[in-house]
Amino acid sequence: MTPEELNLKQISLQKEIYTKAKSNGSATNKIAAIPDGVADCAQYLNSSPRVMWILKEPYDYFQEDGTPTGGGWLLYEGFLGEDRDWQKNITWQRIIYTMYGLRNGLRYGDMDYIRNKPEMGDVMKETVILNLSKMPAQTTSGDYTFAQSYEACWKPILIKQIELYNPQVIIFGNTFDTCWPVFVPEDAKPIARIPEEGRCFINLYKYNGRLLLDAYHPGIRSNVEFYVNSIIDTIREFFPKED
Repeated sequence: MTPEELNLKQISLQKEIYTKAKSNGSATNKIAAIPDGVADCAQYLNSSPRVMWILKEPYDYFQEDGTPTGGGWLLYEGFLGEDRDWQKNITWQRIIYTMYGLRNGLRYGDMDYIRNKPEMGDVMKETVILNLSKMPAQTTSGDYTFAQSYEACWKPILIKQIELYNPQVIIFGNTFDTCWPVFVPEDAKPIARIPEEGRCFINLYKYNGRLLLDAYHPGIRSNVEFYVNSIIDTIREFFPKED
């Protein structure tokens, strides 16, 4: 697939997301869907491995009573501009450190802080970022709410997105439990578990040639160095950095 073909198909799916939100009543004159995908199709297709992150749901503005509002823009729009205020977001920071280290043969301790080297964020342009729910929600997601939205509405869209982007690695940000039947058989077992402080930090699956990391959400308040390095090290074991 060429970058031009991928972009056209991505645009078609984004239109489908908007249409779906209107047809099921999720979208109103106060709230619209936030389609997702990848900012730079050429960079994504040329990356190795091709990486996708699957998160829960986006957020935008809020009404006075706290009800979500806004939407009507693309999730990756901010990754393309010179204004990098979005890099202050903890979720995006963790993803940037992880992806920058993976692409440049570095671990967390070898990297600059994003605030000192904001161009590190450019790695987001070649990374597919998807949400299971496409509607603006709260800044923190209750598992039931976004999972219900995914099952009721967005699951067919996700399946089409996986087929379109065909990633080699998928990192689930506390979302694997919700959508795993799309990716692995019912009896699938992890090929490895990465522990941290007595808990399982990553469940690792490999199915149909694709590496699946059942990990914590990148916004989790935990040791950022361990979070970043554990994902980098896990992926590199299967996709060594080329010299």
